[in-house]
Amino acid sequence: MKFRRVILQTSMLEELKRFYTTVLQFPLCEDDADAFTVEVGATQLTFHKQKESDSAPFYHFAFGISEKGFEPCFQRLKAQGCTLRNKDGEEVDTSYMWKGKQVYFEDPEGNIGEVLAFAADADALWLSVQEIGLPVENVNEAAKQLAAIPTEYAQESESFSFYGDQHGVFVLVRKSRPWYPTNRPATIHPIEIEVEGSPGSLIDLPDHPYRISR
Repeated sequence: MKFRRVILQTSMLEELKRFYTTVLQFPLCEDDADAFTVEVGATQLTFHKQKESDSAPFYHFAFGISEKGFEPCFQRLKAQGCTLRNKDGEEVDTSYMWKGKQVYFEDPEGNIGEVLAFAADADALWLSVQEIGLPVENVNEAAKQLAAIPTEYAQESESFSFYGDQHGVFVLVRKSRPWYPTNRPATIHPIEIEVEGSPGSLIDLPDHPYRISR
């Protein structure tokens, strides 16, 4: 499953634009008073200004980067003072899921981001959005509702599951389960996602503000 476009909400539009274009150095491709879009390799990532009546958005996502780009990116995040440490106090770890280096960070909004290193072509830097967290009321039911999209992974527990393949996954978590490596509980906020596939089909998760299309 490849993420072609991901649209999230933010209450800190200008702060996130500065962060993602200067610290992570994503190319800016669209920008107006209500939203901005950056290119994360093959994925377009948009942050849209939230409605004032909504609660503050809080997401988890992960970005794939080439092995050669990982260390410079880590150093920029470290200089920004926004890296997160694992239970052993380390900033850089090895992902048990993807097997390469990983670093977690917190952006100005408080979103829990992750950078994952992959072997890639010599000219590649950023590869794609690799993970999108989807907090849900019931992980079993959400997995059934996503059945139109194939998955390579078995459900790990009643509160957590990867759903997708080596190109990209939804991280299904039960609402209020903490996002690793923090104690912050997962909360549900609007997300729009376009995945690669035959155009026009829509995957519906009733009672959740998620729009997943192909």
